[in-house]
Amino acid sequence: MPAPAKAQILPFVQAAAANVGFTGEQMGDMNDVIADTVAQALSLFAAQAKVLPGIPAVVAPPPAAPTGSTVGPGMFMPPPAGGPDKSVIKPIVEGLFAAKGFTGENISDLADVIAEGIAQGILLFTTSVKVAPGIPIAGAVTSAPGKLI
Repeated sequence: MPAPAKAQILPFVQAAAANVGFTGEQMGDMNDVIADTVAQALSLFAAQAKVLPGIPAVVAPPPAAPTGSTVGPGMFMPPPAGGPDKSVIKPIVEGLFAAKGFTGENISDLADVIAEGIAQGILLFTTSVKVAPGIPIAGAVTSAPGKLI
């Protein structure tokens, strides 16, 4: 499944900004930058996400074919190996800011805050969400996709 696109994320960003009373001439552009950054970070995460090896499994003993299923949860590899971290996300924010013409002495700090927030969300996801047990095994390898828990 692909990561959500900017167009899917933008309404949530707009609603969140409106709910806290953020207004201004460039609020639309700021919403675009945030939604675009989140979409790009999630796309990178979807491309880089990895499940750590070592999911416990039970297989039929020889001479039967090695079949069975995983019996324990799998864990995601956290960023930077398993997805983007702040050092990857911040240049995305800075590039989008430049494209929208945002400038100012604290623009890098704002980019840092946005990147850190997104990076922490990805890190929290990778450290708290697991791959559910019960993935079928055939021939000593998993033979179906797993579900997240």
